[in-house]
Amino acid sequence: MSVTLEVHGPRLPDAVKVGFVPFSTPARGTLVLFCDDTLKFGASSAKALCAAADAVKRAAAASQFKGKSGAVLELLAPQGLKLDRLLVVGTGKYVPDMVVGNDHLNAKLGFDSDWIVKRTGILERRHAGPHQATSDLCVEAATDLFAKTGRAAKDCDLLVLGTFTPDMSFPSTACLVQDRLGLVGPAIEVEAACAGFMYALITAAAYVKAGLSDRALVIGGDTNSRVLDPTDIKTYPLFGDGAGAVVVRGEEGQDSSARGVLGIRLHSDGSKHDLIRVPAGGSRAPSSADTVARRDHVLR
Repeated sequence: MSVTLEVHGPRLPDAVKVGFVPFSTPARGTLVLFCDDTLKFGASSAKALCAAADAVKRAAAASQFKGKSGAVLELLAPQGLKLDRLLVVGTGKYVPDMVVGNDHLNAKLGFDSDWIVKRTGILERRHAGPHQATSDLCVEAATDLFAKTGRAAKDCDLLVLGTFTPDMSFPSTACLVQDRLGLVGPAIEVEAACAGFMYALITAAAYVKAGLSDRALVIGGDTNSRVLDPTDIKTYPLFGDGAGAVVVRGEEGQDSSARGVLGIRLHSDGSKHDLIRVPAGGSRAPSSADTVARRDHVLR
C-alpha cells in the first residue's frame, strides 16, 4: 500500500509531493503515521516535513484514508537531514559614503599616513553618517544581495546577524533588521567581535544542516567608528564601518566539483580578553558620568 499527498503551503515555492511507503524501523527526521499500516515520509527539509504533517492530519480528520481508523501522528526528533553541501548562493555589501583617507587623519589628527600604510596597508576607511546605525548598514547590504540574486526576504526563513556594535542593548539589531526587511522566521544575533561574521555564517550553516532552515540570511555589520577614540593612533586608523550579507542553503547529491562550505574549525581563547576591549556599558561597568569621563566607552 502507498499513499501520495500533494502538499501546498504559503512558504513553499512549489508543490511538494509527499510519498508514503511501508517501513519497519522509524528513522529520526521522519514523519510516522500509525494506522493499520506503518508508513514513512522522508523530507528534504524540516519545513516540508512540518507541512506534510499538517496535510496528513487534515487528511486523517477528513477520513481520506479509507478503511483506516485511529490515526495517530508522531514527529520524531530530527538529528539533521542529510545534505552533502552547504552553499553560499548570494552576496551583498554596503559601505557608507563618507570616505576617511589617511591624508584626512594626518591633516585633522596629526596621524602619520606613511606610518599607517607601512604597518597596516590601509589607505582609507568608511564611516557611517550621523543618521546611520548598524541596522541601517545591514539592511542596505541585504537589499544589495536581493537585488543581485532576484530573491527577497520572504525567500529566507532565518536571519543570523553578527555585530559587536548593536543599535542598542535590546531589542537585538537582528530583530530590527528582520522587521525592516519583512523576513518571517527566527532572527538571532551573534557577538564575536572581528570574527562575528564567521560565527554567524557557521551558526546559520548549522541550522541548515540540521534541517531547521532551508535558506538562511547571514549578515555581518558594524559601526566601529562609534566606539573608537579619535586620539588613539593604535586603534582609530584600523577600523571602519560597513556590512556584508550572504544567503546559505543546503544541497543534496555529489558531483566532481568541490564547492560550498568545505570545512569548519572554530577556536576562542578567553584568556586574552584584556588585549582589546570596550570596558564600560555592560553589567560589570554600567554607563555613568564617571565611565564617560574616563572614556571607558571606547575601544582600547
